[in-house]
Amino acid sequence: MDRREMIKEGLRYIEENLKAPITAVELADMAGYSLYRYYRLFQSEVGMPVMRYILQRRLLGAASEIRQGARQIDTALAYGFETHAWFYRAFRREFGCTSSQYIRAGRVPGALPAERKGNNMKNDRTKSGRPLPREFSAFGGWTYAGTLSHIRAECEDL
Repeated sequence: MDRREMIKEGLRYIEENLKAPITAVELADMAGYSLYRYYRLFQSEVGMPVMRYILQRRLLGAASEIRQGARQIDTALAYGFETHAWFYRAFRREFGCTSSQYIRAGRVPGALPAERKGNNMKNDRTKSGRPLPREFSAFGGWTYAGTLSHIRAECEDL
């Protein structure tokens, strides 16, 4: 299996197990790489560290469920956040606004992850200067790790 297929399988596993504990060691073992090598491959393909990707997917998954009427505390706990405060701080740090503000504005994507084509946001950076993730338009046009700059931009408008 080539490295893109290996990353694709890892992403599929993450999507199917967002509410379960997932470790980078587990993903590296599944792929047959050392932890160090898996981290490097994942970051080179996705554009961000594996655990940060998992955190962002969990935040968006939780926000989507909350938008559909689930209680925030129950959803935060289901996605592995130990407290609502931890979920609140993580969401605010990643996206620049609270989950409540974002949901109230009606801006949580219904189908996650978002589909976007192309890699035109390659040079975008987060507020802390970190690069935003690249997109996987090569995987049949379906984006596993689309850039999240649209969320940050919308949070700035709130």
